Amino acid sequence: MSEADKIIQAANEAAKQHSTNIDSQYAFLSGYLMTELRIAYNIIEDAKSELRTLQQELNSIGEH
Repeated sequence: MSEADKIIQAANEAAKQHSTNIDSQYAFLSGYLMTELRIAYNIIEDAKSELRTLQQELNSIGEH
């Protein structure tokens, strides 16, 4: 099972625990998944920043 599948499964389970009302479950699910996307985006942005810094450091010592 991929990491995305695990997140979606956890979101579905949390939505069902949130409410028995399907509309409320979908609203909860939407918010849950949007939060997970923001977290993933932040991780990617941090990694890009670290890679840029590493590239600059390598360039400064003559490594490419």
